[in-house]
Amino acid sequence: MGILRALVVFEKNVDAAAAAQAVALGLGDAGFEVDIAPASGAPAAAGHPLVFIGASAGLLGIGSDAKEFIEANDWRGRSVALFFAVDAFGRKALESAAASLFNRGALVRGTIGLRRGGLLGTGALLEIELARARAFGERAGNSLRGIRVKKRQEKARIPFYKK
Repeated sequence: MGILRALVVFEKNVDAAAAAQAVALGLGDAGFEVDIAPASGAPAAAGHPLVFIGASAGLLGIGSDAKEFIEANDWRGRSVALFFAVDAFGRKALESAAASLFNRGALVRGTIGLRRGGLLGTGALLEIELARARAFGERAGNSLRGIRVKKRQEKARIPFYKK
């Protein structure tokens, strides 16, 4: 299989942009050529087999740029993954966006809620969350390519173990 293309779209805020960069690095590790763009000026999703949408999610839902990008594209049969920087109330917004894409015919490959630091999740994204975002991008990319990474079993760790 040749080089696959992925599109990473994000809202124009610091958290979503940092998470988008981390996801793009993970996709690059999985062998994808990545186009990254803010949601307000993003290209159509049609030329990409895998689209990642990043936003901030809170009590009031997701941002208007991400909503408009979701509404402007045809998602039938397209693989989509969502990564949201969530505060204490953002989990429902993530689930709602995934359900909306599913109802539009998208194949939702995964979602991840990246927690912010601070009181009630109102601070910046933590460094560990950016590492999780990179791993999420790599895992989703490998999944689309049909590559499965198996966990090491305990028996493999013990020298000369035979059953």
